[in-house]
Amino acid sequence: MKKKSFLSVVLTFGPISSALGASDAINKLFHNRGEIDDAPSTNTVQEIERGIDSERDAEFETLAPIKGLTFSGSSTVESSRNDSQSGNQTGSRVVGGDTANPGEYPYFVEMGSCGGALIAPDVVLFAAHCTNGIVNQQISIGAYKKRSPKEGAQGRFCERYEQDPRYGTGGSPQNYDFALCKLDRPVEIDESRIKLELNVKENVPSGSDSLHVMGFGRLKAQGDTPDYLQTVQVQYINNSECNKRYGGSVRDSMMCAGILDVGGKDACQGDSGGPLIKRTFKQDGTIVDTHVGVVSWGTGCAEANYPGVYARTSKAADWIQKTMCKTFQSVAKACNNPPPPKCGGTDVTIQLTTDQYGSETSWTLRDDEANLVKFRKYIMNNYQQEVQMCLRSNTCYTWEIEDGFGDGMCTTSGCGSYSLKLNNERNEVMVTGDGKFRQRKSETFCTPDISSTETPTKSPSKSPTISPTHVPTLPPTFTPTLATTVSGTKANPKSSSAADCGNITDIESFKDKNSDRGTCENWLTQDVSFKEAKHRCLRSFHGVKVKNYWCRKTCSGLLLESGTCFDFDDNVDVTSDSKTKKKRKKKRKRKRQQKRGESSSSSASTSITSRKSKSRNRRRHRRRRSSSSTDSVSNEDNIFQRGNENIITME
Repeated sequence: MKKKSFLSVVLTFGPISSALGASDAINKLFHNRGEIDDAPSTNTVQEIERGIDSERDAEFETLAPIKGLTFSGSSTVESSRNDSQSGNQTGSRVVGGDTANPGEYPYFVEMGSCGGALIAPDVVLFAAHCTNGIVNQQISIGAYKKRSPKEGAQGRFCERYEQDPRYGTGGSPQNYDFALCKLDRPVEIDESRIKLELNVKENVPSGSDSLHVMGFGRLKAQGDTPDYLQTVQVQYINNSECNKRYGGSVRDSMMCAGILDVGGKDACQGDSGGPLIKRTFKQDGTIVDTHVGVVSWGTGCAEANYPGVYARTSKAADWIQKTMCKTFQSVAKACNNPPPPKCGGTDVTIQLTTDQYGSETSWTLRDDEANLVKFRKYIMNNYQQEVQMCLRSNTCYTWEIEDGFGDGMCTTSGCGSYSLKLNNERNEVMVTGDGKFRQRKSETFCTPDISSTETPTKSPSKSPTISPTHVPTLPPTFTPTLATTVSGTKANPKSSSAADCGNITDIESFKDKNSDRGTCENWLTQDVSFKEAKHRCLRSFHGVKVKNYWCRKTCSGLLLESGTCFDFDDNVDVTSDSKTKKKRKKKRKRKRQQKRGESSSSSASTSITSRKSKSRNRRRHRRRRSSSSTDSVSNEDNIFQRGNENIITME
C-alpha cells in the first residue's frame, strides 16, 4: 500500500448561549437537526445538556497533539461551537478505553475540539459538523498529548476545507458527515510499521468485527478530558439492529459501533471527526488500519441501548478521491498531480515559537492598503512552526501578533519568539522579536523590488579618469580603483524618484581592488551582510557618495524606503585631475571670502577686538568641521537607521 501522511486540524465552534433555557436549547438543536418531530426523549435531553456543558468547557480546554492515535469505537466531538451549530445530538470522547501507546496511531490529527485522520501528505479527513472556525487554525498531526509536540507531533494549518455536498440531505442533518481539510504544507509520517487505508468495500465491516476509535474526548458523559490520547475497542453493529434503538435515524451513509445492551465503551464529547478503524496484523509484523468510519453523533456516551453512530467511509470514497486529487490538487502519489508552481513574487517565512499557552497566540498580515493577506491561530504549546508565504514584490506589509490574554508570549517557564525572513540565498532576517509585549505588537516590512536586483546595465559612455595616486576615503579593506578612461567628463544625474529606480545604472568603471569582486553589485551583495551593504552605499569615494553616483542602481534597491528612492545629488563633478582639485579649493576659498565680507559689512561698528574674536571662532569652527568629516559617514548611517526604525527594507 502507498504511504500516507496525516494531519490534525484545529476546530472551533460557536457555543450555545448559556442564557438559553433548556427547552429553548433543545428546540434549537432539534430544529437544526431536523430529525425528530416529537418531543425529545429523556436521554436526548441529557445529551443536549451535556453538549451545552461541553461547549462551555471546550473554550477553556487545551487539546494536545498525540502521535499515533487509534480509535476503537465510536467517538463524536462535542465542542460547544461544533455540535450546537451543526445540530449533532452529542459530541463524543472515548469512554471505557485506555491511554494509547506513543506512535500507535501516527495518522491521528488533533483539530482543537475535534479529531481527524491524515489520509494524504496534505489532506485530513474529518467530520463536516466540525468545520466552523477550522480555516487558518493550527492542527496537530500525530498528536499524542494535548496541544503538545510530544512524541513527534507536527503542527500545520488548515488552508481550506470542503464538505461532502450531500451533507445534511435526505432529512437528516448528520447525513454524509464528511469533510476534507487541505493543509498549508505537506507532512510526512513514518508508516514503516503502521499504515492507514480508506475502506471502499460495502461489506466491510461485517458481523461483530472489532473496531478501534481514539480521541481526546471526555472519559464519560459530563466527565473530564484526558491529557493523553485515549483508545477503545468496540463492536460493529449493523444498521437494522441499530435503528431499533434510534427509530430509523441511522441512514445508509452511517454505521454503528459499541457494546450493544451492555454499553460502557464508546466515543464521547470531543471525539467528533476522529477515525474508526479496523486493525489487521500482517505476518511481517506490520499493521494495516482500515478507515471505516468518522465519529459523527449519538445519544449519550456509552449507553447500553444507544451505540455510537459514525459516517460510513465507503459511502464517500469516490467523493474523497475526487476532491483530494482534483479540487485540492493534492501532492499524494495516487493523484499524479504536477508539483505546485514556484513563487512568482517574494518568498517569505514567518517562524513563531509559542509559549506555554499557545492557544492565546494569533497573528494577521495586511498589505499597504490594509487588505488581509494571512491569518493564523495557534493551539500547540511551546512549539516552533514556520509559515511560508509568497508575497508581492516591492510592497510594504504590516504584521501584527496578538495575545488573547494580554500578557504577551511569556510565562514563568520562558518566552516565545518570532522572526520574519526572506527565503533567498542569504536567508535575510527582516524582523525578530520575543514575547515581551502586552496585547499586541506590530512590525512593518517591505519586500524588495525584484527588478532592482537584476544585473546592472552597462553605462554607454566612458567614466572620468581618477588619478591612481589618489587614496580613497574608505577603510583599508576596501580600496577600489577606476579603469583608465577619458578624463574631464562631468556626471550630471537627475534626482531619482520611485519610478526611476529601475532605470538608473551603476558606473561601470567602479572596480573593487580584488579582481574577483568587480562591479557595484558584487561589492555590495557578495558575502556581505545587509547592514554592511547599506554602510558601503553611504560611504564616499573620491569625494562623492557611492549611492549618489558610483552605484546608484544597486544602492537604490538596498536603501529603498517606503517605496521611494533616495534623491541623488545633481551636478556631481567627479573629475580627479589636479585642475579639478584646484577648482574645488578655489570655490571653497571664495565661499569663505564671501562669508567674511558679509560678516565685515554687518559688523562695521564692531571693535577690532570683537572682529579678531570672531575670526578665531571661525578658524576653530573650520578645524572642528574638518576633524569631524571622517565621522560623517557613520553619523549619516545612524541617522538613516533611526529614521527608519519601523521600516525594514530588503534586497
